[in-house]
Amino acid sequence: MELSADRRAQLFDAGASALRFNAPMSDDRAAQLIDELRRHEPRAVVDLGCGRGELARLVATRLTNATVIGVDTDAAAITAARRLAVASGLGRRIQYEVADAATWTGSVDAAMCVGASHAFGGPAGLFSRLADLVSTGAAVVGDGFWETDPDPWCSAAFGELPRGVDGLAALAEAAGWAVVAADQSTQDEWDTFEETWVSGVRSIGTAAADAFAEQRERQYRDRYRTVLGFAWLVVTR
Repeated sequence: MELSADRRAQLFDAGASALRFNAPMSDDRAAQLIDELRRHEPRAVVDLGCGRGELARLVATRLTNATVIGVDTDAAAITAARRLAVASGLGRRIQYEVADAATWTGSVDAAMCVGASHAFGGPAGLFSRLADLVSTGAAVVGDGFWETDPDPWCSAAFGELPRGVDGLAALAEAAGWAVVAADQSTQDEWDTFEETWVSGVRSIGTAAADAFAEQRERQYRDRYRTVLGFAWLVVTR
């Protein structure tokens, strides 16, 4: 299916808008990851690639002594994030910035980056940049990896990824981080993520959206389900 870049962007936005988190992450996992951060008593937390800011809002809700900063290049997403923060009564404790996560600078003692390592040229670049931002503290990273050998289609679609959760952890350690917790998304988290994303695309209600959603379903089922994994690391310095 040949679609213009703008049309593809609209379809992807519809899929993402249907999700609470734009990653295969359950509510329970999000809460557990934030509780891991709580152990380090951060006063300032940045979410790099925050999108509409749902994870940042959850951090602010659960870590009541922390100031939270959300960073994303998508101005529309940041506008929505600001509006939702105010509606949630968190407007004073969350600051959202339209900025490139790869070049953002600030003073924080904890960071989160979920599914946005591409902004840093890959996970190795992400861990290196996080080390610049967090001299002492913790970070939560969610990123892709290969569970099994990818075929050429998967490699072209998702790029170069580490093999296994251990492969991602090794990149963190090479950048000077200590891995204190490591896990991966369950199959149920993945299936729920994909089903919700596809439903968001279908909600547009056009033949083109239905065809695009069906194509995504086929790709997931036949190409990358059980091949592409998503790892969760909590790392400290």
